Amino acid sequence: MRIWLIIAAMLMASCGGSKPGPGNELNLPEAEITEKSVPLPSWFVDIPQDETFHFERGEATEESMEYAERLARQNAAAGLARWLRQRAEETLNRTGTRLGAEGNLHAAWERVAQSITSEVLVGVEPAPGMLDARVMQDGKYHVYLLMRMPRDQAFSTFKKTVSKEEELYESFLKDKLMEEFKKDLEDYKKDLQSRSFDNP
Repeated sequence: MRIWLIIAAMLMASCGGSKPGPGNELNLPEAEITEKSVPLPSWFVDIPQDETFHFERGEATEESMEYAERLARQNAAAGLARWLRQRAEETLNRTGTRLGAEGNLHAAWERVAQSITSEVLVGVEPAPGMLDARVMQDGKYHVYLLMRMPRDQAFSTFKKTVSKEEELYESFLKDKLMEEFKKDLEDYKKDLQSRSFDNP
């Protein structure tokens, strides 16, 4: 009887499925780090164009899935902050607004630009269903995600950050830059709405 138990155990070991990678308790799909043989998520390749939200990619590889997700979130939030700063700077350039008579508010603007990322991190989350985790063959976790920011929230985030620099904020109000920036965001939103209507 004992010999049959040994034979059965050997058969089970030889016919069983692939063994999860180190730390792969969730049986996530494995992928080569260099080749990334598991196809990328479609939403990561083609970011959604939405009049309600602006999306940015984030990805990271780490020993811990929790840490990989945290870094991916930070990377995506930095992308959202760059988008927000870029749109604000486009408004600045178009309106010809100078940061002070002698440009003495440039340092304040740089502080604002640097702190926008931390404001974004507080106020946004990954888009539902747009977080993908997998285990590499060396046991590390790789996370892909899309973070989204409501376009209406973009203005309030910008205004909150600028308001921390009192002199800069007063200058922006005086030059009506806040109104101009809000209008730019609303026009951009309307443009996306018209595109989605023309191309369902």
